[in-house]
Amino acid sequence: MVRNVEERDDGSSTEAEVQDGPDGSSVGPEEDGTMDMALALKRTLDGVSYEDARSRVEAALQENGFGIITEIDVRATVKEKLGEEFRKYAILGACNPHLAHQALSRKPEIGLLLPCNVVVTENGTGGTDVWMADPAAMIQFVPDSSELEGLMTEARTKLIKALAEV
Repeated sequence: MVRNVEERDDGSSTEAEVQDGPDGSSVGPEEDGTMDMALALKRTLDGVSYEDARSRVEAALQENGFGIITEIDVRATVKEKLGEEFRKYAILGACNPHLAHQALSRKPEIGLLLPCNVVVTENGTGGTDVWMADPAAMIQFVPDSSELEGLMTEARTKLIKALAEV
């Protein structure tokens, strides 16, 4: 399940929780109104090339205080290790140094969940998908995380803003 961020014509954005249905389609909340915790924030960029999307993602992250400190080129790795072709797919490690420093100072084990993973990948329909790990979901793995909630909220707000700006 993911949270899908949609940008409106007026520059604002909306966020909707969606999950993959049995046929691969996106569906909303359960009939009883409940919703499982989403793992990621997602935006689909129809008609936008991987290269353009990648550039836009990096610029939006930087504008919101995040730098890219790690990168995995999945396509190149699959080719090198398996000799197989794979679509353009990058996993970027995005870090907001101010927030990361505060979180690590309060709870050193939070480093297991850093940096924030961001995926940029061709989607097979002429566009690109952008996924950002949702700090609200990640913090669920941290016992007694109440002292990190404010930082998580700030990081999440900045990531949602960056995703809307892509």
